[in-house]
Amino acid sequence: MFNNISKIWLTINILGIWMIINPLAAYSKDRMSAIPTVTFSDTKHLTVNNVIKYTGQIYAIAMSIQLPDKALFVSSKTQTKPVLQPQNGDAGLLEFIWITPPKSPFNLIYTVNHEKATGDIQSKIIYRRKGGTVFCYLKPVMLNTDVNR
Repeated sequence: MFNNISKIWLTINILGIWMIINPLAAYSKDRMSAIPTVTFSDTKHLTVNNVIKYTGQIYAIAMSIQLPDKALFVSSKTQTKPVLQPQNGDAGLLEFIWITPPKSPFNLIYTVNHEKATGDIQSKIIYRRKGGTVFCYLKPVMLNTDVNR
């Protein structure tokens, strides 16, 4: 009985130490960057080209885009098709998910109808490194202003 309890206690302690040390790997020297470039094609549409670069190994990657009220997703383009992506006419939260991450650097280009929308497009990248989930917040895309032009 004592041997079984000792083995269980040792296993719990090892797992506890692993959980403390391993998430620190997510904050290693490896980095992620994403730079959005905005093009207004007409008074109704804008296209955002996100250049996404990372170093080191990642295990999955996703991009969440929060559109402001009355903005609608039109289309997207990327070198590697995500397993989940929004459909034409979607609004609100858009999500692009890759189980196998594209090789760095890669582009995620999307077009939005912003004719009746006001506010900002907020975006973040969520990715997994050994031991943890990491977030990379992008510069907001401002609608109906000259800031992005």
